[in-house]
Amino acid sequence: WLELPGRIVGLHFMVGMIFLGTIVYAAAAAWRGSAPVSHGYRIVALSAAGAGTLLVSLGATVVATGAMHACGTEWPLCNGSVVAGDRFGALQVVHRTVGYAVVGLTIALLVVALRGGGPVLPAAAPVALSLAQVCFGIGIVLTGHGTLAHDAFRVLHVAGSGAVWASLVVLFTFAVLPSSR
Repeated sequence: WLELPGRIVGLHFMVGMIFLGTIVYAAAAAWRGSAPVSHGYRIVALSAAGAGTLLVSLGATVVATGAMHACGTEWPLCNGSVVAGDRFGALQVVHRTVGYAVVGLTIALLVVALRGGGPVLPAAAPVALSLAQVCFGIGIVLTGHGTLAHDAFRVLHVAGSGAVWASLVVLFTFAVLPSSR
């Protein structure tokens, strides 16, 4: 009886992400510096930020609808199939898939940065953070509901989502603001 309804938790989470994004944007804008970014860097950074926004929204929806356990303890499958069960299982699989897309986009951005398309350090952080985040999500699924490990992975996954989101906002900022020369 002490738990908040899922919709309130999801809304609260999204409001927190908006606050975090605003603060990170302001800090990244102040830190932007003079490193130019290529057109390719800009496109991939904006794509990664857009996918990250979708991913955070889907994660909040997973919580709000109670779809966290829709796939049971199966990964990469969901109830014995790619997508099986009801709409909650499908939501869980879409959330996972967008998470994998974010990992792919962050890796692509790092490759562009390493080829001289933009600053490397801001492009490297999202790769490591998003890979760790996927591992936390897999840990949630595989450890099963009600275990201490499951709860630890849930906390790490929520914290990790903020870290990934913040790193993607930095990339977004670098992509949309001109270098200060």
